[in-house]
Amino acid sequence: MKTNLTYDQIPIMPIVIADVVANQPYDGGDISVRNRSQDHVDKIEALRLVMTYEQRKEFGQLVDKICRAAFEKEYDWFMKIVRAKGNRGRDQMYIWVKHWLSSYLNDPGHLRRMASQYSEGK
Repeated sequence: MKTNLTYDQIPIMPIVIADVVANQPYDGGDISVRNRSQDHVDKIEALRLVMTYEQRKEFGQLVDKICRAAFEKEYDWFMKIVRAKGNRGRDQMYIWVKHWLSSYLNDPGHLRRMASQYSEGK
């Protein structure tokens, strides 16, 4: 059920979550324990530690672009996450953003393409 809520009014702010995630040590929490390797975690953490201000800013903007597109194209699904009981929605958003950070640090072009595709409806 749609309401008059706009993306800028939702209580979960993806761009803020992106900033928090980019400033926290990477622990691989976006990957199941069975599939997580310490080498991957160490690699992403090393890359995170040398992120520039410009990279952090771009990462936040890409996360916001992806989430804004999801909000516009899959409103009911997105709002189900936002309205989840307790911290479930927020926690799910943190997992996605951690995953996107790992992707961004491995290959910034991949997340840029993903954000463009989402905003174009692909």
